[in-house]
Amino acid sequence: FIRASYAQTVARPRSRELSPTLIPDFIRNRTVFGDPDVKRTRIQNIDLRWEYFPGLTEVVAVSAFAKFFDDPIELVLLNANRLVSYQNAASARNFGFEAEVRLDLKRIDDKLEGLTIGDNFTYVYSRVTLAQEQIDVGVTSPVRALAGQSPWVVNMMLGYAPEEADYGIYLIYNVYGPRL
Repeated sequence: FIRASYAQTVARPRSRELSPTLIPDFIRNRTVFGDPDVKRTRIQNIDLRWEYFPGLTEVVAVSAFAKFFDDPIELVLLNANRLVSYQNAASARNFGFEAEVRLDLKRIDDKLEGLTIGDNFTYVYSRVTLAQEQIDVGVTSPVRALAGQSPWVVNMMLGYAPEEADYGIYLIYNVYGPRL
Protein backbone atom coordinates (compact mmCIF):
# COMPACT_ATOMS: atom_id res chain seq x y z
CA PHE A 1 0.00 0.00 0.00
CA ILE A 2 1.08 3.56 -0.63
CA ARG A 3 -0.44 6.36 1.40
CA ALA A 4 -0.02 10.09 1.13
CA SER A 5 -1.43 12.54 3.64
CA TYR A 6 -1.57 16.21 4.49
CA ALA A 7 -2.78 17.61 7.79
CA GLN A 8 -2.73 20.83 9.74
CA THR A 9 -2.28 20.54 13.49
CA VAL A 10 -1.43 22.77 16.44
CA ALA A 11 0.86 22.47 19.46
CA ARG A 12 -0.49 24.41 22.41
CA PRO A 13 1.86 25.77 25.08
CA ARG A 14 2.10 23.72 28.27
CA SER A 15 1.54 25.38 31.64
CA ARG A 16 5.27 25.55 32.42
CA GLU A 17 5.85 27.32 29.08
CA LEU A 18 3.26 29.96 30.06
CA SER A 19 4.07 30.38 33.77
CA PRO A 20 6.18 33.46 34.61
CA THR A 21 7.51 31.66 37.71
CA LEU A 22 11.30 31.35 38.05
CA ILE A 23 12.23 27.67 38.32
CA PRO A 24 15.82 26.74 39.20
CA ASP A 25 17.19 23.82 37.18
CA PHE A 26 20.02 22.56 39.38
CA ILE A 27 20.98 19.71 37.06
CA ARG A 28 21.66 21.99 34.07
CA ASN A 29 22.73 24.96 36.22
CA ARG A 30 20.19 27.40 34.81
CA THR A 31 16.99 29.20 35.67
CA VAL A 32 13.86 28.67 33.57
CA PHE A 33 10.74 30.76 33.38
CA GLY A 34 7.73 30.76 31.11
CA ASP A 35 6.22 33.53 29.04
CA PRO A 36 2.45 34.18 29.27
CA ASP A 37 2.58 35.63 25.73
CA VAL A 38 3.68 32.35 24.07
CA LYS A 39 1.30 31.49 21.21
CA ARG A 40 0.28 28.10 19.89
CA THR A 41 2.33 26.58 17.07
CA ARG A 42 0.64 25.85 13.76
CA ILE A 43 2.05 22.82 11.92
CA GLN A 44 1.57 21.62 8.34
CA ASN A 45 2.34 17.90 7.98
CA ILE A 46 3.07 16.03 4.73
CA ASP A 47 3.65 12.27 4.74
CA LEU A 48 4.27 9.63 2.07
CA ARG A 49 4.29 6.00 3.28
CA TRP A 50 4.78 2.60 1.66
CA GLU A 51 3.48 -0.34 3.73
CA TYR A 52 3.52 -4.10 3.32
CA PHE A 53 1.70 -6.46 5.71
CA PRO A 54 3.18 -9.97 5.37
CA GLY A 55 1.04 -11.33 8.24
CA LEU A 56 -1.78 -10.30 10.57
CA THR A 57 0.56 -8.73 13.13
CA GLU A 58 3.46 -7.91 10.81
CA VAL A 59 4.45 -4.77 8.95
CA VAL A 60 7.30 -3.50 6.79
CA ALA A 61 7.06 0.23 6.07
CA VAL A 62 9.10 3.17 4.80
CA SER A 63 7.97 6.80 5.17
CA ALA A 64 9.16 10.23 4.13
CA PHE A 65 7.79 13.30 5.87
CA ALA A 66 7.97 17.06 6.13
CA LYS A 67 6.65 19.41 8.80
CA PHE A 68 6.44 23.19 8.55
CA PHE A 69 6.00 25.12 11.81
CA ASP A 70 4.65 28.67 12.24
CA ASP A 71 5.52 30.22 15.62
CA PRO A 72 7.28 27.13 17.07
CA ILE A 73 7.73 27.24 20.84
CA GLU A 74 11.44 27.15 21.63
CA LEU A 75 13.53 27.17 24.78
CA VAL A 76 15.75 30.23 24.27
CA LEU A 77 18.87 31.28 26.18
CA LEU A 78 18.30 34.93 27.21
CA ASN A 79 21.64 35.93 28.73
CA ALA A 80 25.06 34.74 29.79
CA ASN A 81 23.76 34.03 33.33
CA ARG A 82 21.98 30.94 31.94
CA LEU A 83 18.49 32.44 32.16
CA VAL A 84 16.22 30.60 29.69
CA SER A 85 12.61 31.03 28.68
CA TYR A 86 10.06 29.76 26.21
CA GLN A 87 9.38 31.96 23.19
CA ASN A 88 7.89 31.65 19.73
CA ALA A 89 10.52 31.51 17.01
CA ALA A 90 9.74 32.78 13.51
CA SER A 91 9.49 29.37 11.80
CA ALA A 92 10.88 25.85 11.69
CA ARG A 93 10.88 22.79 9.47
CA ASN A 94 11.54 19.08 9.78
CA PHE A 95 12.35 16.69 6.94
CA GLY A 96 13.02 13.03 7.41
CA PHE A 97 12.37 9.39 6.79
CA GLU A 98 11.37 6.40 8.86
CA ALA A 99 11.78 2.64 8.40
CA GLU A 100 9.78 0.14 10.42
CA VAL A 101 9.76 -3.68 10.61
CA ARG A 102 7.65 -5.85 12.90
CA LEU A 103 7.74 -9.63 12.36
CA ASP A 104 6.19 -12.68 14.02
CA LEU A 105 8.96 -15.20 14.77
CA LYS A 106 6.56 -18.07 14.05
CA ARG A 107 7.61 -17.61 10.42
CA ILE A 108 11.02 -19.07 11.43
CA ASP A 109 9.73 -21.93 13.59
CA ASP A 110 6.26 -22.84 14.90
CA LYS A 111 7.69 -23.18 18.42
CA LEU A 112 8.25 -19.38 18.43
CA GLU A 113 4.52 -18.65 18.12
CA GLY A 114 3.58 -15.50 20.02
CA LEU A 115 7.07 -13.98 19.85
CA THR A 116 7.43 -10.76 17.88
CA ILE A 117 10.44 -8.59 17.06
CA GLY A 118 10.33 -5.04 15.82
CA ASP A 119 12.59 -2.18 14.89
CA ASN A 120 11.98 1.42 13.97
CA PHE A 121 14.54 3.97 12.77
CA THR A 122 13.80 7.66 12.19
CA TYR A 123 16.13 10.30 10.75
CA VAL A 124 15.13 13.98 11.10
CA TYR A 125 16.74 17.10 9.69
CA SER A 126 15.34 20.07 11.61
CA ARG A 127 15.97 23.79 11.44
CA VAL A 128 14.44 26.67 13.34
CA THR A 129 14.75 30.31 12.32
CA LEU A 130 14.62 32.71 15.25
CA ALA A 131 12.84 36.05 15.29
CA GLN A 132 15.03 39.15 14.92
CA GLU A 133 14.64 40.17 18.59
CA GLN A 134 15.93 36.73 19.63
CA ILE A 135 18.92 37.07 17.29
CA ASP A 136 19.68 40.58 18.60
CA VAL A 137 20.22 39.23 22.13
CA GLY A 138 23.24 37.43 20.67
CA VAL A 139 23.41 34.42 23.00
CA THR A 140 21.47 31.89 20.91
CA SER A 141 22.37 30.62 17.44
CA PRO A 142 20.15 32.31 14.81
CA VAL A 143 19.65 29.05 12.85
CA ARG A 144 19.86 25.69 14.58
CA ALA A 145 18.04 22.41 15.17
CA LEU A 146 14.73 22.56 17.02
CA ALA A 147 15.17 22.39 20.80
CA GLY A 148 14.53 18.82 21.95
CA GLN A 149 14.61 17.33 18.42
CA SER A 150 17.01 14.43 18.00
CA PRO A 151 18.54 13.92 14.55
CA TRP A 152 17.82 10.19 14.82
CA VAL A 153 15.82 7.75 16.96
CA VAL A 154 15.97 3.94 17.19
CA ASN A 155 13.31 1.79 18.87
CA MET A 156 13.66 -1.98 19.23
CA MET A 157 11.09 -4.39 20.60
CA LEU A 158 10.84 -8.04 21.61
CA GLY A 159 7.35 -9.15 22.59
CA TYR A 160 5.42 -12.19 23.66
CA ALA A 161 1.64 -12.23 23.18
CA PRO A 162 0.05 -15.69 22.92
CA GLU A 163 -2.98 -15.79 20.60
CA GLU A 164 -5.38 -17.17 23.24
CA ALA A 165 -4.20 -14.87 26.06
CA ASP A 166 -5.50 -11.45 27.08
CA TYR A 167 -2.00 -10.16 27.78
CA GLY A 168 1.27 -9.33 26.13
CA ILE A 169 4.76 -8.83 27.53
CA TYR A 170 7.15 -6.50 25.73
CA LEU A 171 10.76 -5.51 26.20
CA ILE A 172 11.39 -2.15 24.50
CA TYR A 173 14.70 -0.36 23.95
CA ASN A 174 14.96 3.26 22.82
CA VAL A 175 18.03 5.33 21.97
CA TYR A 176 18.25 8.75 20.34
CA GLY A 177 20.78 11.24 19.06
CA PRO A 178 21.92 14.44 20.79
CA ARG A 179 19.32 17.09 21.60
CA LEU A 180 19.68 20.80 22.11
